[in-house]
Amino acid sequence: MEEENNYSQKDLNASVKHLGDIIDMGHILEKTITQTQHIDEQINILIGINSAIFIYSTTKLDTNSALVFFVLGIASVSSLIVGLIAIHPPEFLRKKNKQNDHQIESLIKNRTIGNFSSSFQYGETLIKTLKEPEKVIQEYAGQIYSISKYYYRPKREMFKLARNIMLLGMIISAILFLYISFIK
Repeated sequence: MEEENNYSQKDLNASVKHLGDIIDMGHILEKTITQTQHIDEQINILIGINSAIFIYSTTKLDTNSALVFFVLGIASVSSLIVGLIAIHPPEFLRKKNKQNDHQIESLIKNRTIGNFSSSFQYGETLIKTLKEPEKVIQEYAGQIYSISKYYYRPKREMFKLARNIMLLGMIISAILFLYISFIK
């Protein structure tokens, strides 16, 4: 009886440990999704600023500082286009090198869910997976990896490019403005 009790305690301890691991993976996935949403917010702010700068610049093209506003307008519209692409990066940016990653089709992804013939079949597969905590952790790991590498990273790179284009345009416009104002 004591041996059976000891065995049950070991099972319980292992289950609790795996449950803690799964909860930790859930927090990591949530953090990854939050970071992706944050970069989307930053991109939207940059798009708004670029739109305002472009519209303002086009109204000033008939002044003495037309070159300054032309450069600023070109930089803002270029940054705007890159920002718009960053909202939903093209597939070639999101999936470069993906063919080298040998991932199992995740039960969390919509494409996989849609491939099941019924909700019952999907539920049965989930139940089998939940009985094996290592598989659940692998499911989470696959999602976290996929979101981080193929969604967040391209968005972040495109945001940085858009921001740098805008900064470069502002710097060049400021230099041109100083040149036109004080040197000419």
